[in-house]
Amino acid sequence: MKTILKILTVLVMIYPQFLFAQNENSYFPHQIGDKWEWSSSARDTTYFQFISDTSKLSDGSIDVYFDSSNTPRYNIKPNGNVYQYFGDNTLEIWFDFSVAPKDTFYTTIYSAPYYVTVDSLEREMFGDLTKIRIFKWFSESNNVHMGEQKVSDKFGIYYKWSNFYPPSSSSIVGCTIDGIGYGTLVSVKDDSQLLTGFSLSQNYPNPFNPATTIVYNIPYSNHVTLEVYNILGQRIKKLVDELQYEGNYKITFDASELPTGVYIYRLKSGSYIESKKMLILK
Repeated sequence: MKTILKILTVLVMIYPQFLFAQNENSYFPHQIGDKWEWSSSARDTTYFQFISDTSKLSDGSIDVYFDSSNTPRYNIKPNGNVYQYFGDNTLEIWFDFSVAPKDTFYTTIYSAPYYVTVDSLEREMFGDLTKIRIFKWFSESNNVHMGEQKVSDKFGIYYKWSNFYPPSSSSIVGCTIDGIGYGTLVSVKDDSQLLTGFSLSQNYPNPFNPATTIVYNIPYSNHVTLEVYNILGQRIKKLVDELQYEGNYKITFDASELPTGVYIYRLKSGSYIESKKMLILK
C-alpha cells in the first residue's frame, strides 16, 4: 500500500510538468530552424518565416527570434502562455492557453486596450487531425473586430487576419517542424533566400511627376511611419503612421503641390530607420 501511495505522489508531482511540456512544445513550436510558408493577401507570392534563434531568460521564459532579426518577437512563459514584443518595447500577452473555449482575456497593443475571445475546434491539416485554438482581438473602445489568429497543436500559427490598415490575411502553405516537412514548401530553395528583415525600395518612377510609388517590407507586426522630407530636413508629408502586420506594402505619393527638387523619404519601425532620395522633375 505504501508503495502505491509513493507512486501516486510522484505522478501528481510530474503530471503538471508533463502537461506544460505538451502545451509549450505543440501549440507554439520554437525549435531553431522551424519554418512556415505563407500565402498572403498583401503579397504577390508566398513567403517564408523561420525561427533563427531562441534564448532562455532568468525567469525560465524563452525569447523566440524570427527571420534573423536581432530583437525577439515572442516570449514563451513557463506556464506555456505566449507574449509578443512590440516596437514600443512593451511585452503583452498574445496567446493565453489557460483560458477555456468561449471565455475571454484582456491585453494591450500600443497602449490601446483589447479583449480577446477564445474558441476551439478540430480539423485535418496535412493529413493529421489537429486541435485548434482560435483567438480574436476586439477593440475595447468600440468592439470592432481587429484581428484573428488560429493556432494548431501540431503546426503552430497557421492563419492570420488583420483589420489594421491595410487589411490583410495569411494562411499556411507548408511548414517544417522539428525537421519534418508538411505541405508544400516551394517558394525558396535555401535559407539564404529567406526574409531577413525590413527593406525599403527605391521609388518608381524616379524622377517623377506628379506621382510615384514607394514599396517596403515589414517582417513582423510593428508600428510604422513613412515620411517625406525636403532637402533641409523639414517634414513635408506623413504617408504612414500606424500599426502594420508583416507583409509587402505599396504606397502612392502624389507630389502635385510640390516644386521641382530632391526630397527624402524615410521609413521607421522600432529601431529600424532607412531613408532614400527621390527627384521631382516638372
